[in-house]
Amino acid sequence: MIARVVEPPVPIVTWQEAKDHLRVEDGEQVYVEGLIAAAQGWLDGPDGWLGHCFGLQIIDIVGDFPDGSLPLPPIIEVVSIVYRDGNSVEQTMPSEDYRLLRSGAIYAQNWPTTDGEPEAVTIRVTAGYAPRLVEPEDGGDAVEVSTVPAAAKQAVLLIVGHWYENREAVVVGDAAAEVPVAAQALLAPFRSWRA
Repeated sequence: MIARVVEPPVPIVTWQEAKDHLRVEDGEQVYVEGLIAAAQGWLDGPDGWLGHCFGLQIIDIVGDFPDGSLPLPPIIEVVSIVYRDGNSVEQTMPSEDYRLLRSGAIYAQNWPTTDGEPEAVTIRVTAGYAPRLVEPEDGGDAVEVSTVPAAAKQAVLLIVGHWYENREAVVVGDAAAEVPVAAQALLAPFRSWRA
C-alpha cells in the first residue's frame, strides 16, 4: 500500500502558540514556523512516525483493499475511489456504492475486482482532525475551534522547543536530556503500528 499527500496538512500548532511556549519575539516567526512544519512532518501523515493524521489533509491511498480497511486514521471522508477494471480502463466508483464506516473502513457491496493487481485502486480521503464551528453565546460570528488532541499539540511544542534551544546535532557540556522521548510518550496512544 502506498500513501501520497495530495494536499499538505494544516499546521496543528499556530505561530502564536509556539511564540507563547518559547517566549520569543516576532522576528523569529519564519524560523519557528519552519520548526513547527518539521516537527509536524516528523509525526504526522503517511511519512510520519505515528501512521496517524492530525493536521487536516488530503491523501491518495493506493493498493488493494480486500477488507476495505484504510490506514492513517482518522479518516473524515472518502473523496473518491478510482480503479482499473478488467480491461485496464480507469473507472470511478459512484459515491452511492460505498460508505465510510465509523471504524475508518469502507463498506461497499460490490468492491472492484482487481485480479490481485497491487496498485489497481486509488482511494482519495480527507484525514486528520477537522475544526469545529462554535457559536458564541453573545450571538456573534461562529469561531473555528481545533479538535486536534492536546497531547499532539503539546508534543509538537516540546519538539519545537527542544530544536529551538538546541540548534546543533550535538550539545557539548550539558547533562543529557532527551525531550523527544517525552513527545513520544504523549503520542504513544495515537501510534498505528505498521507491519
